[in-house]
Parts: sequence; C-alpha cells; structure tokens
Amino acid sequence: MLNKNRFNNKTKEILAKRVNFSCSKPGCTEITIGPHSNLEKTVNLGEAAHIYGANIGSARYEPEMTEEQRSHISNGIWLCRKHAKLIDSDPELFSAQKLFIWKESKEREVRSLLFGGEPEDFDFSDSNWEYKYIIKEIKPIVIKAKSDFKRLKMGGMYRSVNFLNDPITEVYPWSAKVKENFINLLKNVDYLLCKNLNNIVKVGAESLRNQIDEFISDLKVLIENIVNWEINIYFTQLNFEFNELLVLYKGMGEFLINKIEFFINELSEALRVYDEQGIGKYTVTLEFPELIVRIQKLTEFYEGFKN
Repeated sequence: MLNKNRFNNKTKEILAKRVNFSCSKPGCTEITIGPHSNLEKTVNLGEAAHIYGANIGSARYEPEMTEEQRSHISNGIWLCRKHAKLIDSDPELFSAQKLFIWKESKEREVRSLLFGGEPEDFDFSDSNWEYKYIIKEIKPIVIKAKSDFKRLKMGGMYRSVNFLNDPITEVYPWSAKVKENFINLLKNVDYLLCKNLNNIVKVGAESLRNQIDEFISDLKVLIENIVNWEINIYFTQLNFEFNELLVLYKGMGEFLINKIEFFINELSEALRVYDEQGIGKYTVTLEFPELIVRIQKLTEFYEGFKN
C-alpha cells in the first residue's frame, strides 16, 4: 500500500541533485553516489530524509501537517546514510530548524560552486578567515531577527493566541517552562560565543573549516530559537492578575539577540584594526545584568504566587 507521506522517486532525485549528491550535514564530505560494477547502474549511499517526520512516532513528527506537506520536497533533506540515521536518533539535538539551515546552507554552497569559486567568492586564504566567515554568515541572520522583533512589537505578525487562565494548571506551569527555556537559551549564548568559539580556533587547520561550519549552524539555530521564544511570549495572554509576568518576559529574547549583535560588531571592529595596523587582540565579555534582575523578579513572583 502506497504511503502518501513518503517522497516519490522524482522528489528524491531532485533533492539529491540540488546538493550534487553530497551530504547536507555541515562538515560531512561523504559522496553518496558512484559507479556500480554494472555499467548501466549506480550505487546510492544517500537518503532523502524527512525534516518533519513522515509517520506518527517518527522524529520531529507534526500531527497538523497534511500528507502533501510531509511528502513535499520542502520537507526533505539529502544526507548520507550515517547522518540520516543520526538525525532521527536524537531529534531534540537535530531539530527541524537546524535541518532547514543545513539544507539551505548546502544548496547555497553548491549553487555558488556551480558558478565558480568558493561559496560566494569568500577568501578562505585570509589569515583571519574564520572570524570573517562567521561575521558574513551570522550578520544577516541577526538583522532578520531584529526585523522580526520590530514586526512583532508593531503588530505585523499573526499567530493564534494562547489563552491561559487557571493559575494552578495553566499559568504557573507555562511560566515555569518559559523561564527554564530562556535560561537554557542564555546558557547556550554564553557557551557558543564565550567558550565554544575559543575552543574552535585552537584546533588544527585541517578540521577548522568543519568546526566553523558547525559553529555557524548551531548559532543560526540558536538565533531562530530565541526569536521563536519571544514570539511565544507575545502570543500568550494570561489572566489579568498575571500580566506582570508578560511584562517581565517581553524583550528578554530581543536582549539576547542584541548581545549576539554586540559580539559580531566587536569582532568586526577588532578585525578592522588588525587589517589596518597588523596587530590586534580580541576580547569580548558578555554581561547580562538586566536579565539577571528580571530573572530574580520572576523568582520572587513565583514565590509570592506559591505562598
């Protein structure tokens, strides 16, 4: 019996060709197609993987999606068999957002190579290419995030509103979860920008490009998650007694994006000085005093609520 959630052969072929039959995971160099001993055949070691799962119980399954949406090419990503298995083994780590970024990045890379030169003619021979490459890739994502926040505050986004009324069964569990998610986002910003990047630049040149690609992919996903967190706040309506919670939460995601923008700007300035003078030292300290105050107020609010 035909499973209408699956990709047809034409869709699989297009997915593979759009990335030149190469795995879409950043840093993977696996070739997924090659010659068979029979001159009229080829060997295929790649898979057209679903970003949102095809069936109930599969990784990243979204019950609201239709059969046509699940089997559409926009829901597919071409991967080697190893990474096709990997993304379904840990769907929380390999979220849909991350896979969409992988897909877009690989297609952009292949498109650029098709017309000659490195992706978008970037100079990977520059002595500070890794930092400049990060800036080139992340800056437009930050600009888009800030644009999304502006639309959000001006009422230019439309979503269904989540109404929460009962303090015990709805408001408190929602707020506790939102606070927990934000603290995780905050920790991830600190880890990626202050710890992980420092470790990346210490590795050998042979694996540096793969490490940088992975860093950029993770940071793009983090920015997307921060924006989605803030959107969730704006499209939640609480019992009027708890409006103070929304006031405290609103803008916290935007604050994180501003810190990432600060990081990019400081890095750009350090590189400018280095290019002009031949010397430079880059040190950025990310501090979050305003967020710490808000989190303390949220904790006090919880304690007052429970008492």
